Amino acid sequence: YNPPEPLSAQTIVNNCIAKLSVAQLVLPDEVWKLLMDGLHSGLGLSRVIFLGVNSSGQRLMPVCFSDSTTQSELHRLSIDLARPSLISRLLEKTQAIWVKDSKVLNSVPVVMRGLVNSDSFYLMALLVDNSPTRLVYADQVRGGGELSEAHYSQFKNLCKLALTSIARSAPP
Repeated sequence: YNPPEPLSAQTIVNNCIAKLSVAQLVLPDEVWKLLMDGLHSGLGLSRVIFLGVNSSGQRLMPVCFSDSTTQSELHRLSIDLARPSLISRLLEKTQAIWVKDSKVLNSVPVVMRGLVNSDSFYLMALLVDNSPTRLVYADQVRGGGELSEAHYSQFKNLCKLALTSIARSAPP
């Protein structure tokens, strides 16, 4: 038996784009799994976290991690949405930011800065019907590579495709 060759990173990204672009109803869990696979395995972003608003609407908490290492490092992340910050402003509409300078980094809640221990990362707020569905966090390129404009562009594109797919699957 010869196992199949592993898929290349670009093939994973292309498959993710193709599946998210199909105009058919897909369960939200499938969409999130596709997005995680595209960001982590495809783009090579080693730490990816999906955060969601808790049931009281007061805190942003992790709901999915790219791997067990990321989960063990960041499972305690909890952001108070009542306190004005970059995160609370991001969640006002679907938008992304590449945090890469100290001025912007200082507007990220202290608890998040301390736990992620990174001075360069991507964030994207995903809203459906003006309600925050997810905040996507990603940093660190596997193999020690640097975050780049190309990674950022693909990160935003995959997140937007996932959001479109989620919105399509939402009941009318």
